[in-house]
Amino acid sequence: MAAILDPVRPYLWALKLAGWCLLAAVLVLGGCRWEHARMQGKVEQAQAKQKAAEDQADGYVRTLNTINDQTKAAVAAAAQEKAKADAAVKSAQKVAEESRQRAASAEAALQAAKRNPTCRSQLEMQLCDSIPLL
Repeated sequence: MAAILDPVRPYLWALKLAGWCLLAAVLVLGGCRWEHARMQGKVEQAQAKQKAAEDQADGYVRTLNTINDQTKAAVAAAAQEKAKADAAVKSAQKVAEESRQRAASAEAALQAAKRNPTCRSQLEMQLCDSIPLL
C-alpha cells in the first residue's frame, strides 16, 4: 500500500486543501440557504404585520368617512333648522310690529276719545265689576 500512496503523497496537501475548500463551500452555501430561509420567514412576518396594519388603517378610514358623512348630514340638518328658526324670528318680528302698530292706533283712538266730551264722559263712567272687560 505504501507504493500506492507514494505517487499521491506529493499531491496530498492539494487534496487536503481541496477537501477543506469543499467543506467550506458546503458550509457557506448551507449557511446562506439557512439564512435565506430565516430571512424569508422574517419577511413574511413583516408582510403579515404590514397587511394587518393596512387593514386596520382601512377600517379607521371607513370609520372616519362614516363620521364625516354623519357630520355633513348634521350640518345640513342644522342649516335647515336655522332657516326655520330665522323664518320664525321674522314672523314673530312681523307680528310684534303689527301689535305695536295696533297698540299705537288704539292709544291714538283713546286720546282722540278723551278729547271728545261725549266719549270722555263715557270713559270716566264706573262699570260693573262683574262684567269682564275684553
